[in-house]
Amino acid sequence: MNSPDSETLDAYFTAQRELRRQLAGRRLPESRDERDLRWLISDLVTFGSPLTLAEFLIAADRADLESRKAARELCQSPPYREFLDANVLEHAKATLGMPIADPASQTRLMSYPVVDTADIWKMHHAAPFAVVRWTNVFDPAT
Repeated sequence: MNSPDSETLDAYFTAQRELRRQLAGRRLPESRDERDLRWLISDLVTFGSPLTLAEFLIAADRADLESRKAARELCQSPPYREFLDANVLEHAKATLGMPIADPASQTRLMSYPVVDTADIWKMHHAAPFAVVRWTNVFDPAT
């Protein structure tokens, strides 16, 4: 996987911050005045975490690691995005104005619609890094 350029990273971090602000500004469903403070974490800083060795430390190999991410067993940053049913994508585009790729079959999301609601979506449980910036500080051995 190629590393993103600085412009792409800046756009991603800007979108991530905005999503975090929107989540922090939500109101509780049962109250129009009280803010929903369930998510306050903005940054995770780890020191010397062997992130590049995940395929050896927590999986059998690279394929196993990727399949665990796809199954939402492991988190990653940015979050794993999956393909959704075409009807769900059309609903998202029509009611929520979500950006849909061209062709729509290539759209990948980290959220899903809540059953029996018109416009409520939730991020899947393996997407905490959608709003949390993860920084690993390390000093590689030379």
